[in-house]
Amino acid sequence: PSPEGSVFAGIAPLNFVASIIIIFYSFYTGKVLHILPYDIVKNPSLLTEFIENEKVANAFMPPSLLKIYKNPSPYLKNVYVGGEPCNGVFNNKLSIINCYAASESGMIMSTFVLDKMYDKAPIGTNKTGQKMYIADEDGKEVPQGQTGEICFEDVYTRGYINLPEKNKEAFVDGIYHTGDLGYVDENGNFVISGRKDDMIKINGNRVSTLEVEAHFRKNIDVTDVHVSSFKRNQKAYLCAYYINPTELNIDKIKEELARKLPSYMIPTYYMKLDAFPVKSNGKIDRLSLPVPQITCEKYVAPNSDFQKMLCKAFEDTLSIEKVGITDDFFALGGDSLFALQLVSALDLEDFSINYIYRGKTVEHIEKIYIKEKNVAKS
Repeated sequence: PSPEGSVFAGIAPLNFVASIIIIFYSFYTGKVLHILPYDIVKNPSLLTEFIENEKVANAFMPPSLLKIYKNPSPYLKNVYVGGEPCNGVFNNKLSIINCYAASESGMIMSTFVLDKMYDKAPIGTNKTGQKMYIADEDGKEVPQGQTGEICFEDVYTRGYINLPEKNKEAFVDGIYHTGDLGYVDENGNFVISGRKDDMIKINGNRVSTLEVEAHFRKNIDVTDVHVSSFKRNQKAYLCAYYINPTELNIDKIKEELARKLPSYMIPTYYMKLDAFPVKSNGKIDRLSLPVPQITCEKYVAPNSDFQKMLCKAFEDTLSIEKVGITDDFFALGGDSLFALQLVSALDLEDFSINYIYRGKTVEHIEKIYIKEKNVAKS
């Protein structure tokens, strides 16, 4: 058996820089490291059971997953979070360490132990000995409290492969310009306030809307398209705004994009416009793009106790009123993390996230779940 407090669980994709940091940290400190498979991560009950059985004391997980994991194992002491803002996250049973890093840094640049719930959670102070500061548009350091771009000295990264223009923009005289906007608060902690470019975070993954647009134009027959993000209930979504003589078949578009892009880069919403709003200089005014109205299809009321329970869970999870049995979970804005939250809220025996992906609507989820329960009994 492993000594108490020595077990670490990595609950993040291996292409995250956090996973690489965790692996080397565990080797260096003599920790027992478990890299969890997705079928455990996506099932709250299995995740809880794993942490309990393996006496996991330390774990890394994105803040959005920590929000779902509300009743931690008594063995779990330290949770390292990162990859997305840790706003609105706190649990007094855990030591939650908010970490700031980038693939370009290759290491954790700053940390902050959360002492309460924050609307804008600090990422702490620089822990590397390398310079880290807030810069204005000319790259000069700004006074404390003033918003600018987070920059840090980067002596290890040589740049991006085959992207000379991006290198000129991001790496200037040994200083990496992160694209993250932030400021230093009255306690000397760095705080992230947003992004300065087209890069956004979806479930902790960095997404360039320009890259999504490029794939859209290459693989979808459409007159023109612009992809932008908006937030609802502190969660970011992608919306594809397009100009075309006819309406597009959204299901087919998602299938086509899924062949080229990971799921977090596929827009959740699609809006047909007659024209894109533009600024006086002729450029697209992304801030004036309309926010999608999230509405249910023609309401069909639930007619069984199971359907009523699922409709209520849809409504609570997605913050939508009056969901019917024919409304699609994903069309309403659901994603993998919302699906995890839904499974956790239902707390049903043998009910996994797969039922949501396969059924999508309350009506079909019920049919699949009951059918498979009956098969298992027989």
